[in-house]
Amino acid sequence: DSVFIKTTRLNYDTDSGRAEFGSKTSAWKDDDMLYADDGWYDRREEVFLFHRNVHVMTKDQEGWADSLYYYSLAKNVEMLGNAQVLDTTREVSAMAGRMFYEDSLKRITLTRDPVVIAKTRSGEGENEKIDTVWIGADVMVYEAVRRCDIPESFVKLSEKRFEDMEADAVTQYRKTAYEQAKKNAEEAKKRLEEGGDASSSSGGSSGNSSGAGTGSSQGIGTGRSSGSGRSIGGFGGGDSGMTRNRNLPAPFEDDPSPLALMTLEDILQLPDSLPGARPSLPDSLSLPSADSLAAPVDSLAAKTDSLSLQPLDTSRIGFASAKGNVKIFRQDMQVRCNLLEYNDLDSLMRLYEVPVIWHEKSKQYSADSISVMMKDRTLKRASLMSNAFIVMQEAKDTSCYDQIKGTDMMAFFSGDGTLERFDVLGGAQLLFYLEENDTLATVNKAGGKMLSARLKDGTIEQIYYFDEPKSDAYPVVQLPPEEKMLSGYNWKPKERPVSPDDISPFRPRKSQRSRFAGMERPDFKRTEDFFPGHMAAVRKGLAEADSIKAVRRRERRLAQQAREDSIALAASVKADTLAVKDSIAATAPADTLAAADSVSKAKPIVKELTEREKKRALQEQERARRQEAREARWKVKDERDAAKQAAREEKKKIRRRRKTLKILEARAEQERKEQERLLKYKERYLKRKAEKDARDSVRKPVEEPDKAAVSDDLVK
Repeated sequence: DSVFIKTTRLNYDTDSGRAEFGSKTSAWKDDDMLYADDGWYDRREEVFLFHRNVHVMTKDQEGWADSLYYYSLAKNVEMLGNAQVLDTTREVSAMAGRMFYEDSLKRITLTRDPVVIAKTRSGEGENEKIDTVWIGADVMVYEAVRRCDIPESFVKLSEKRFEDMEADAVTQYRKTAYEQAKKNAEEAKKRLEEGGDASSSSGGSSGNSSGAGTGSSQGIGTGRSSGSGRSIGGFGGGDSGMTRNRNLPAPFEDDPSPLALMTLEDILQLPDSLPGARPSLPDSLSLPSADSLAAPVDSLAAKTDSLSLQPLDTSRIGFASAKGNVKIFRQDMQVRCNLLEYNDLDSLMRLYEVPVIWHEKSKQYSADSISVMMKDRTLKRASLMSNAFIVMQEAKDTSCYDQIKGTDMMAFFSGDGTLERFDVLGGAQLLFYLEENDTLATVNKAGGKMLSARLKDGTIEQIYYFDEPKSDAYPVVQLPPEEKMLSGYNWKPKERPVSPDDISPFRPRKSQRSRFAGMERPDFKRTEDFFPGHMAAVRKGLAEADSIKAVRRRERRLAQQAREDSIALAASVKADTLAVKDSIAATAPADTLAAADSVSKAKPIVKELTEREKKRALQEQERARRQEAREARWKVKDERDAAKQAAREEKKKIRRRRKTLKILEARAEQERKEQERLLKYKERYLKRKAEKDARDSVRKPVEEPDKAAVSDDLVK
């Protein structure tokens, strides 16, 4: 591993083991690069400091900082000042006053106004919408943990959370109720055909308890103004208070909104039928009888074998958390809470400690805790757990608020992140305003144990009630002010982040990759002049080191593949053995001695076949390994020859440069001599011209010459 460095100033103190470097310091390692205008290196502590205009660049990332410490022994990095890391592959930026990366834990901690910025995309094709989400907090941590180091209890908990988010309680409720009602109707029809009483139940369950036809489950059929644009109805169909025939409900497949006849208590008594519920215990009577001929299983040995053969899953699982004053801003959604957690196991963003979500400018969601499911960085579902409350501000009158309250809620969003449905599970209460002649004239207060509402263009279009619904309507002018709010109403517009300025004072920098990638690397001309061939040897050593690393990576990959093949081979041998034993047991005669004899005869055959297959597999693996090693040696030789050829070409270039330099120097010397010759010629010409002018002036006749002047001229 070599680092090539170029700088304008370098001072090294041998006594203290400290090196100081000046401006325009650039360092390259393979394709990675670092630039700074000041810094030092402490050799005793193995610590680097890069200061002023620090820029770091790798294949997929760029980083900036006012100062950067690199602790070489632990391979930790600390970035201070206006620190930023840009990941171009994920379109994500992280900024903070301090970033600290711990290599041993693969953990990065952001403090001092940290913020993470990510691009989100919703829709497809021409309808694709690109937005930016800003996430800020007091402290933000991201850690990549090996899958084998995560407790299985935590993995199961994450899987359970994901199953609960995927579950559709209302649809399952309706489906279960329909199936039960259909079953009861078929039983009643069968009893009528047999001449019995259709209302009697041989199983001792009444229609009410089975969900066949309780009238308390009907929906509210009160009509609204034709200009309201909304409709409210239960699953009863028809006029208010009307229900379908108790024993003959409409088919679930044909009716898009069938009557949910089963009560919530009945559903809660059937947890095994709901998605994500606890698995039912196996029926002991349905278990196959034990094979009397099979040998007893050593559970301890089986456990040891499974542990030794099972390879460790070292893939990295991401865990992210934000603590203290957590704020999220996107154009159509804003969030506030005090704790946010996320991991790649369930891909759910979980909000705790007074979480509040504002959505589409007029909707607010709150609960004791909120879980959000994202798909392709687009909001898909949100689960509001315990004390769930939704507030929607009316567009016609901003002082009026539609309100939904319940124990738990599930919100469903469309592909572009628009709320299209929400379900209230337990203790549902609803207050909303009805529009008549473009005026909010009526308030409807309704409730039930469960409800489901569908929205269109941000407006409630249909609401379905389940189990003992109640509804009251009041004129707005007659409703007292205290009755306009459900208990727990908590509209909080002042806490809502309105722009990225409310998240962080930092702003993302533009990529400088083209500028730094174009910087000329050092070619070490003086080194080549004084030590010819040294740099070629250095580059050759680097090429050989890279080849050795590649060979070792291939060897590790082959060893891993061999382990996996051996595990699969052992599993197949075990399966074949058990299959033979089962087939023998299935066709075993009554005579146990004959059965035992047949088993003893079958075992050597199975063992012989598996040994042959195992030997053949090992031979194939050894042949592949030798071929890989041979190709690796050839590659090393090719790279060595290429390095030699490159060194020869470099020497040729040096000789050509020297020859060209000599020619240029000779040409310059020739020009200098010619210039000197020209100067001498000019001096000689001027001298001769002066002498001629002097002679001409003496020969010129004078009318009355002064004798004294003439004598003086002659003397001169």
